[in-house]
Amino acid sequence: MGLFEKMMGHARDFSRAMGTTDEEVEHAARISPREAELRAELADDVEQGSGPRRLALLFSGDVQGVGFRWTNQSLAQDRHLTGWVKNLPDGTVQMEIQGPPQALAAHLERIHAYYARFGNRIWLEAADDAAWLPNDANFDVRY
Repeated sequence: MGLFEKMMGHARDFSRAMGTTDEEVEHAARISPREAELRAELADDVEQGSGPRRLALLFSGDVQGVGFRWTNQSLAQDRHLTGWVKNLPDGTVQMEIQGPPQALAAHLERIHAYYARFGNRIWLEAADDAAWLPNDANFDVRY
C-alpha cells in the first residue's frame, strides 16, 4: 500500500469517527478548495434569497478532448443558465455562466456527477464574479 492510500485510509477512519460517510469523503476529495468555497457562497446566496450571479470560471484536469464544453452547454441549457465555454491553448477550459445561485450550484454538481462515471478529474482553479449581462440569452460553445 502506497503513502497516498495510507493517508486516504486514515482520513476515512477519522471521518467515520466524526460521523462522515465514505461517500462524503470521496465527494470532498474530487472538488477543489476553490470550488468548495464557491459552493458555500452559493448556498449562502440561496439562503439569503440573493439574485442571480455571473461567474468567470477556470477548469483544469481532464477537461479537453472529453466533450466537456458540449456537456456544459447541455447541462446549462437544462437549467436555463446562460454564458459560454471555451478551450484554452494551455489545456484548461474557461467559462462564464450566469443564473440563480441554486442553479449554478446544481450545474457544478452535475458536471462532477457526469464525469465521475468516467474517472475524469475536473478541478475548478479559479472562480470570480463577472459583470451580469442582461441580454445574454444562450449558453454557447466558443472556439
